[in-house]
Amino acid sequence: MKFMNKRTGTIFIVTMGMALIMSVIVMSVSNMVLQDTNIVKKLRYTMQAQYLAEAGINHALAELADIFDLTAFPITGTLSTGNYSVSYITSGGRILLTSTGTIPLDISTTADDVTRSVSVEIQSTFPTSLNYIMSSGNDVNIRAGFLTLTDINGNLHGNNKVHLGTGLLLGLMDVSGTATYSAQEVEIDTYISWIIINGTTYGIGTHLTKTGGSWQRDPVTLPNFDYSYYKQKAIDGGNYYNSDTVFEGQTLTPSSGLIYVDGIATFKGTCNLNGSLIANEIKVESYKSGFLSVTRGKLRQHVGGVLPYDFIVANLGNIQVGNQDGWIYRAGDLEADGALIYAVNDIRSLGIGTIIDVTGSLVAGGDINLWEFIAYITYTHELPTVVFGTNEPLVKIISWNR
Repeated sequence: MKFMNKRTGTIFIVTMGMALIMSVIVMSVSNMVLQDTNIVKKLRYTMQAQYLAEAGINHALAELADIFDLTAFPITGTLSTGNYSVSYITSGGRILLTSTGTIPLDISTTADDVTRSVSVEIQSTFPTSLNYIMSSGNDVNIRAGFLTLTDINGNLHGNNKVHLGTGLLLGLMDVSGTATYSAQEVEIDTYISWIIINGTTYGIGTHLTKTGGSWQRDPVTLPNFDYSYYKQKAIDGGNYYNSDTVFEGQTLTPSSGLIYVDGIATFKGTCNLNGSLIANEIKVESYKSGFLSVTRGKLRQHVGGVLPYDFIVANLGNIQVGNQDGWIYRAGDLEADGALIYAVNDIRSLGIGTIIDVTGSLVAGGDINLWEFIAYITYTHELPTVVFGTNEPLVKIISWNR
């Protein structure tokens, strides 16, 4: 009997020991499975956060490829699994975008959020000339005439030089921003008149040149349009002209948002353009319409049409406001709101009393010459909304870091 009790006790102890061992094994396996489950979940959330971060970068690149505007940052977005936020920093001309993807696991706290970041270094191919109210690949020459105010609200730049002057009597030029050059100098000439540049007044009888320091900047880059893209746009919309064309006293609202002239586009009388224009060369001309009367040429460009961008472009030659008629020089008017005015060669005024009133940016591949005739000038810089074409992206990727 004692033997049986002793044997029974032994079996009980062994059984309990085995049960304990099995419990430990089960608990261990359960912990391992739970840990593996958590690892898998963590990996899944990490991958989702990575995908969100990459989606943010792609969103930002798409925005910049359309219109290169860093003021749009931070760029944010929300998808079904979480959200992303994209910011940027600049250093020494380098631009680094960083996108953080976030998977929120607890709506009451961000402490448990799963995050991943992706960064990409980019280079802007956006033409730096558009950062100025007026810039040129060569010279910028502007002179204020007798009893006129030349009001320039923005910065000026010439890749070669800038020459600012006033007439012999009572002219005033007020440049609210800077005047800078790349190769030669900024030249300032006043007579019985004044020039104000960035708050500094250059009084009567000032004749000097400015070089170096804050007066000298890197050369601006010029626009590079995909003209074939816009030509097809105009053809598709029925707004394409295959030769020299004269528009007289017309209001033009092209269905494609764009008029394309494979030749010289000449504007006479008062013409209103609701949209954009590309032509080989552009002229605004006045003409004698009676014994003593003159019909003044006026081109007034307004934001309009179906395209979300605005420009007037001479893709082979000059933009000329005013004209020569025999021995007579006649004035003209050019007005634009929020547009890029760009000539591959020169932008120039002809005729005393020419009026140029532009909000946007004036850019010439050659010279901007508003010197030889008294003109009434008002410029206000506004970064124009421009898309250069599907084959002309505004951003180049230097490196992508995951």
